[in-house]
Amino acid sequence: MTTPQLEPLTARTLVSRRGIYIVTGVLVALMLTGSLFDYAISQNLYSPSNAFGIFFAAFGEAPAFLVWVAAGTLLIRHRNRERRPIGVLQIVAGGVLIVLATAAVASMPSRYLTEVPPILLGVIGVVLVAGTAVVTWRVSRETDRRLAIRVALVLFLVPFLQMLIVNIVKIFWERPRMRMIDETAEAGFMHWWLPGYEGKEALLAAGIEGEEFKSFPSGHAANGAVAMLLTAFVALRDSLRPRADLFLMLGFAWALLVALSRVIAGAHFLTDVTMGMAITFVTILVAYRLAFRPKPEGIEA
Repeated sequence: MTTPQLEPLTARTLVSRRGIYIVTGVLVALMLTGSLFDYAISQNLYSPSNAFGIFFAAFGEAPAFLVWVAAGTLLIRHRNRERRPIGVLQIVAGGVLIVLATAAVASMPSRYLTEVPPILLGVIGVVLVAGTAVVTWRVSRETDRRLAIRVALVLFLVPFLQMLIVNIVKIFWERPRMRMIDETAEAGFMHWWLPGYEGKEALLAAGIEGEEFKSFPSGHAANGAVAMLLTAFVALRDSLRPRADLFLMLGFAWALLVALSRVIAGAHFLTDVTMGMAITFVTILVAYRLAFRPKPEGIEA
């Protein structure tokens, strides 16, 4: 009995047209809704002490750093054994990624869960890191070395690029957060399509922190949307290909929960979190398109 031949691995293998249409449709609908009712939605949902908002504030960004753990694991496991210097560099790079990601996942929740012992949160972070490393190690057991390194680069670059884009836009957009508007009589609501806040200098002089003018776009939502990189694991094992759409929807569901939590916390408006998710999703699609381009006809794999 012959084994059925799989189609060549391409970007469409990881994110289907249907998946793109679903995610894009939801994001467009959310952006339009937020453009019309941003302030009203936040007024009705704002609850800074809400447990749901606090939990996802603490752990919502974890995917952006756990994929670095996966990238580091792939670099170490599939290092170049023929060219020793390159292999050593890959081990060092992989180790650095894992250490940095572990530090982030273990320490960041303590900024929000102030009543939980930091040691306990650190242990939870280490467990998440270890679980990610073990799963990545096992899933990539039979993966071609060059393909594994390509996936590792995607897993590293997508979070790095979206963080860079989000933070650059934040600096220039200067949109005030909902929580500041609620607590400061002098602060006023600003639509997302109007970059720059005229009253910023006066509010800074009055003691408002600059961080309160970084509402658009949402870094939490962008980092949470990195969970859609679950689809990258499809490239590591052929048997996972039928589950590509499922992985995409699971990652998108996590992103939506993080987005909702940030609106509830008053840290962002609906358009802020939607744009954050959109930036990450587009970055993923571009990265997949570049990393998994189909081979020209006549060239064997």
